Order: sequence, then structure tokens, then C-alpha cells
Amino acid sequence: MAFVSEEEKTEDYLFKIVLVSDSAVGISNLLARFARNEFYPNSKSTIGVEFQTQKLDINGNEVKAQMWIMLTRTEWIYLNICSYLN
Repeated sequence: MAFVSEEEKTEDYLFKIVLVSDSAVGISNLLARFARNEFYPNSKSTIGVEFQTQKLDINGNEVKAQMWIMLTRTEWIYLNICSYLN
């Protein structure tokens, strides 16, 4: 685990948003829209875990939002939990 000093910390708040979904429902496109304002109609299904980070200014506070996608397939559950906790 890495420790960050107060001088290195840039955001006022950090939120991790976890979306749990079946595959092939368009959740990766929701993530792309959130992080980069993009949409890919022919995108491939996510395997395992995917996340994006967006910095937002809300009422003068810098907020860092991480949006995570985790699939519900049984073989990915352990990988998903370990990835999010780090």
C-alpha cells in the first residue's frame, strides 16, 4: 500500500463508484461517456475489471471520482474484489 503525504494529495474528496453488471449490457459505454464523453456502438465486452477516473469541481471542491465496472460472472468475483480494494 502506498502512502501519500498531504503535499502530494491534489483532490479534496475521493469517491469510488462500483457498478456491478452482467456482460454485454453497455456498461463499458457508460464508463466511456463518464470519463471521456465518448460512445462506441461496436465495443467489445469487458473481461474482469475496468475503471476510469474523472476530476470534478463541485462547489469549489476538487472531487476525484473513480467509476469501476465489475462483472457478475463467478470466475471473476475474486479478481474484482481484489482490484477494487487496492
